[in-house]
Amino acid sequence: MANFETDDEIEAWIAESGEEAFESNITYRRFGGRRLTNAIAYRERKQAENAAAVTERQTTAAEAEASAAAEQVEINRKSLHLSRWALFVSMIAVIIAFAALLKGK
Repeated sequence: MANFETDDEIEAWIAESGEEAFESNITYRRFGGRRLTNAIAYRERKQAENAAAVTERQTTAAEAEASAAAEQVEINRKSLHLSRWALFVSMIAVIIAFAALLKGK
């Protein structure tokens, strides 16, 4: 029985026996000695790689969200500017209508 000296040995065992069996053998200490030590080290390396990949995806997603938020801020700023102009035009229209009403009396 190999001691899982290389990742290839471990991956071949996992391919043959399955991921669940690998985890179970680690959890319940069915692997012994050097084989257990190497299996645990392999699992920890894979978990670290997976964590790094997840962190990278989260970072990419956060960057995309930040970019979208910045774009939305600019859109809102333009919308506010247009709304102020619309308010100004509406106020002028009200003043003109009020002046016309006063002249009509």
